[in-house]
Amino acid sequence: NDTLRVSLVNTEVNESAMLFPNPFSDRLNIIIISRTDRAVRITLTSTSGKQVISLRESLTAGENQITLNTSHLSTGMYIVNISGTNSPRAYSLIKIKR
Repeated sequence: NDTLRVSLVNTEVNESAMLFPNPFSDRLNIIIISRTDRAVRITLTSTSGKQVISLRESLTAGENQITLNTSHLSTGMYIVNISGTNSPRAYSLIKIKR
């Protein structure tokens, strides 16, 4: 009589990110709380689909703050995508004049 044992492990990583201010003008702050050391890709895309900022950031376990210089961007709506080892996340933000 053979017995099969199955063990289920939750591999979902619940990490949080805060983007502020929204609306933003010259700078956009991103805080990512990471459970592990890892790298993420951060992209800022206009609603027309043009990628205006793309960077790779190395995170350490804990709180990581990233500041993007957005003074060169036109006013309008943008999408920030944060992708890494877990599910990618997207955030809608608005750029205003100062």
